[in-house]
Amino acid sequence: MSGSIIYGYVGGNPLSFTDPSGLIVGFLELLAKVGVKTVEIAKQCVAKKGWRVGDDIYATTKKGTDPAWSTVRSRFWKNEGATEGAAEKYGAENLDRIRAGKAPQRYNADKGGIESMELSHEPIPARDGGQNVVPKWPQDHAAVDPFRRPGY
Repeated sequence: MSGSIIYGYVGGNPLSFTDPSGLIVGFLELLAKVGVKTVEIAKQCVAKKGWRVGDDIYATTKKGTDPAWSTVRSRFWKNEGATEGAAEKYGAENLDRIRAGKAPQRYNADKGGIESMELSHEPIPARDGGQNVVPKWPQDHAAVDPFRRPGY
């Protein structure tokens, strides 16, 4: 294979490119049959890189499975934390929480304690297949979802 550009499919740089089609795996297996020793390294280089801030919150995991609700919720808040105006929208004191994938919090005098913002599936509830989420405080969430009880 002298003269071949083994990493030509990724512009000569296997560390910064992926193979979203998955077609390169078959090529790598072929290389293994002819004795190319870099197959394992190449497979790692073209592996999925996983979810990143800004990606769809419902994108599959590195393993190719649907994310759990806790993962979706965390991704939502991380995306919110990366948006311009997040500090103004949720309060500067919540910015670190949001960027870490946690919901913003506030003191609720009616509850007599701290509460976390929730994600409401609107206009279609999750139980009916809805995926669009809207951030709401618990009592506001309960006002639009008859199955949601704020607990106070």
